[in-house]
Amino acid sequence: MKFGEYVGHKTRKIVQTSIGPTEKDFLKNVARENPNGSKINNKEFYLGFGISKKAIKRVHDYIKSWFLRYHIPFTSINPYLTLYVLKNIPNNKSNFIKAIKEAKRDIQFNPNGAGDITFVKGSDIELRLEYKPCYPFMEKLDEIFGDIEVVKEHTYIKLFEIEKMMDESLIEDMMYSCPRFPVLRIGHVGLLRRK
Repeated sequence: MKFGEYVGHKTRKIVQTSIGPTEKDFLKNVARENPNGSKINNKEFYLGFGISKKAIKRVHDYIKSWFLRYHIPFTSINPYLTLYVLKNIPNNKSNFIKAIKEAKRDIQFNPNGAGDITFVKGSDIELRLEYKPCYPFMEKLDEIFGDIEVVKEHTYIKLFEIEKMMDESLIEDMMYSCPRFPVLRIGHVGLLRRK
């Protein structure tokens, strides 16, 4: 046993590259190259799935009625279940998407309890419906990813964008009578470039 292993240091994984044996972390972070010699693509993409508008209609219409009642300007977003932000997607995305399509059969996602809503500030404020991760499906995806880097893992539906934040007490009142979020079956696979 090497001394570094004895004191708890992680062993460094060495991969073969065009310039010879190199540490895997160095290759990823400094050389910006995959072990197979291809360049790392630093563009980030959202990986998500289409869902039925009909499934989410009750919740959508309920929240929309509160925006209308309290004169909060909003933009409705086409409902889409987002699971990951990914980096280093291969240039030929068709094989990657095909592998995900085969893994997603009969998969469903459940809401967190009765349903949680979060507001995320960006250029506009996003209203998101939170869902529980489906771990068996996500384990299959981890196998498919290979050299693809997971930047973030978060299971949600972005439903609206609003210009100003709602008052805390107003959010609590709105959530008190909000319809239960539906169990979701996922549809087509989508990769959307992160802005």
